[in-house]
Amino acid sequence: MKPGLRVLFTHHPDGSVTGCLLLKGWAEQIPSSFGASEEAVLAGLEQLVTDRLTDDSGAMDAFLWDEQLSVRTVQFEINPLSVVDKRWVIGRDTIPLRMSFAWSRLPKGGYRVLLPRFNWWFILEDLESAAQVLRQAVSSELLGRQAASLFDYRDLGEVRVLEWTPPLLGRRRRERGLPNTYEAFPTLRAVAEERVERSRRRRSRLVEPPDLRPHAHLWERETPASILLVGGPGVGKSTWIEALAREFSRRRKGATGTSPRIWSTSAERIIAGMMYLGQWEQRCLDIIHELSHEGDYLDVGQLPALLDTRTGRSSIADFFLPAIEAGDLSLIAECHPREYEQLKTRAPVLLAAFNVIPIAPTSTTAMPGLLRAYQGRVNPRLELRPEALRRVVQHLELFRRDTCFPGKGFRFLDWLNQQYGHDELAALTQRPSPSPSSSPSQDAAEPPPATGRSGEEPSTVLRGPDASAAFSRYTGLPLELISEETVAGPEQLAARLREGVVGQDKAAATAARVLARFKAGLDDPERPVGSLFFVGPTGVGKTELAKQLARYMFGDADRMIRLDMSEYMLGGSAQRMLAVGPGVESLAERVRRQPLSLILLDEIEKAHPEVFDLLLAVLGEGRMTDAAGSLVDFRMTLIVMTSNLGVSERGPAGFGGDDEGARERGFDAAVRRHFRPEFFNRIDFVVPFRSLSPADIQRIVGLELAAMAKRTGLARRGLRLEVSEAARATLAEWGWHPTRGARPLKRVLEEQVMAPLSVLVARRPKLRDQSVWVRTHAEPGPRAPRPGAPEPVLLRLPERPPSTVR
Repeated sequence: MKPGLRVLFTHHPDGSVTGCLLLKGWAEQIPSSFGASEEAVLAGLEQLVTDRLTDDSGAMDAFLWDEQLSVRTVQFEINPLSVVDKRWVIGRDTIPLRMSFAWSRLPKGGYRVLLPRFNWWFILEDLESAAQVLRQAVSSELLGRQAASLFDYRDLGEVRVLEWTPPLLGRRRRERGLPNTYEAFPTLRAVAEERVERSRRRRSRLVEPPDLRPHAHLWERETPASILLVGGPGVGKSTWIEALAREFSRRRKGATGTSPRIWSTSAERIIAGMMYLGQWEQRCLDIIHELSHEGDYLDVGQLPALLDTRTGRSSIADFFLPAIEAGDLSLIAECHPREYEQLKTRAPVLLAAFNVIPIAPTSTTAMPGLLRAYQGRVNPRLELRPEALRRVVQHLELFRRDTCFPGKGFRFLDWLNQQYGHDELAALTQRPSPSPSSSPSQDAAEPPPATGRSGEEPSTVLRGPDASAAFSRYTGLPLELISEETVAGPEQLAARLREGVVGQDKAAATAARVLARFKAGLDDPERPVGSLFFVGPTGVGKTELAKQLARYMFGDADRMIRLDMSEYMLGGSAQRMLAVGPGVESLAERVRRQPLSLILLDEIEKAHPEVFDLLLAVLGEGRMTDAAGSLVDFRMTLIVMTSNLGVSERGPAGFGGDDEGARERGFDAAVRRHFRPEFFNRIDFVVPFRSLSPADIQRIVGLELAAMAKRTGLARRGLRLEVSEAARATLAEWGWHPTRGARPLKRVLEEQVMAPLSVLVARRPKLRDQSVWVRTHAEPGPRAPRPGAPEPVLLRLPERPPSTVR
């Protein structure tokens, strides 16, 4: 059978289809697509495959199969989390799940079994044992998950595998015709890629390659010395390795025709698929055997990941260290400066085996020139004027502290060229050109547009304001928060926050102070953007203000990472916040994927003391070390904690009384008593929330009704909600609870307004373009506007409140 791709199709109940390529080796990203049909999915996948092959003709090797794949399903019984006596335990009841797996018969006996949902694969002697093996593996992985999250793993539709080879893939493989130079490295070919050969096939995008000459003695010796690159994310560690690969490639073309190879892999790739006792250890020994006396480098990526304990007390570093010291293995590894300081005490013997090369970030003064040269190389038709380049550097310096120059500058330009290649870029730059008399001084002094490598003139030019607008879209931060032209003081920011939160003006003003400090660049660059402790009664708007902060800062409430701290009450549960790996949704992984985010720690007082120990480093230094020993940067996050501490205590005037100061001091004292001083002193602001008044509840009713009126079903039918003042007052009264605040309000509105309206629409499907009047039981109904007009649509509230809110 000719090698080709295998597409796993999943047909969903709504008729849509998802397709992804099945992975035989290892890859950082798995191409996938979504569409209305299998043909649409294949069209999307073909574009992704084409893009990969354009950059690297060998990029799809890990996805090539010469085996016939089939699909089977397996049933699972999972024990979810349950609550017993207000404590989370693994429940007695089970939830049934069904998952699909792919399998193929191997030429030399046995079966390959793949579980795409977890990116797992196994080699089994007998296919009939697949169900039992998968049940054990998946049940262990999902044991103790919340019941609601388990349903995300269900396979509800048809699943099938298609053999597929797009035309470009077949042509590229025939044209490439790679020689069998690497037949002596079967293990390395399975877990690594050879970068020197790849650099020969790919065009260099290096603007200013690093100077390798001071370190040439490390690889010119008979046995190359191991190298440790120390620097923050984005400083150019990967660029340094790419430059070394190109240097080795240049030597191959020279008089000698030989040079070391660089095999790139990672700890995750080395252990991928190694499920049984002794498998990954044997793979490490095979790698050492294949590289012994070859003079090649093994690029292992992050050094702390090699120290992660795999089974028992052993790690990959334990197997590699003797070979490194004996000269049989030469490594290239990377780590963060803080990780390097930790490794001095954690693994001093391992560090002694490396030659350390520190890589410093590029200065902000040099970045505009680098960015200008890089842009001219990758896309000469789009030019950023000097003022725009200065804006980009300034914005990245202030608002993307989680990565370093030059990497974050190049990544922004890559995004800019990809996103603004067509209509969006034209819309961004369609503004009247300033006349010479009114142009800013920086524009008047700017040189003429630069030409690209082919001599072509740029067709689009970005100036300073354009760069700020593009950066706003890139990060999600509002333009008024990053732009120097827009005035946004604490008062304006507080007004924006009050648009979605009722009755908490002081709390909104305090949160606005944090945003104003962030805009001015006066916040501590080594700590999170801010840490706010919201304290007050239930149902008064603490969570809603956190959502409003996320909406304002990032344009989307989904950029909020919410953790229910009651799930972290038990000893050892803090480790779940540090977990890493495929499919893991821990705090560390989510912040690593989205450094610009708001973190909501709900009911923080319920967490185990271990959680507070972990948060000390986050609040104080803006960093966390995950389970693999890698640093996660929290310096661009806004941390919000909520609590009900002090609510049960009565101040001098009681909650809701006139003594606002006494109530706030009571909250502050309760927080101080509950938390250790070193934790409390790392909080920027303790923000008290007051009880809501009847007028506040009625305003919330108005906001909720306005949101309901925009629902698709009403807008499509042209139906308008007309709710009388008396009805609003009644709904507000029913939606307020002495201990739960306004929490019941949404349920009351759904039950008393939307549910009856749904019944009415179901009974009258032709109802269109009318007002729906909501009245109390005692109010008179509306009259027809004119003789012969349709009867008004009327919904009446019941005389008594529903039993669900009593």
